[in-house]
Amino acid sequence: MGDIRTPQPVTPIVAMLAQKPEYFDAARAPLEELLGPVELESPLYPFDVTEYYDRTMGAHLQSKFFDFKRFADAAKMADWKLATNEL
Repeated sequence: MGDIRTPQPVTPIVAMLAQKPEYFDAARAPLEELLGPVELESPLYPFDVTEYYDRTMGAHLQSKFFDFKRFADAAKMADWKLATNEL
């Protein structure tokens, strides 16, 4: 059996998929309200590794990653997932 230990703080990272670049811009402010200021933002990448999301999100998706500046409590990850799904 493993030792019980307190989880270390984590750096929140969001990977986002969208069809239009303006959707990434529109999501940035609500994400910063939830997770704090963005420290790093990736360029847009074509998301062409699977067609899994085509039926629900359309074809020709793009992806972008946001890395947030503040360390945060890892216990909040489930709450972040629910909140980002709402966005």
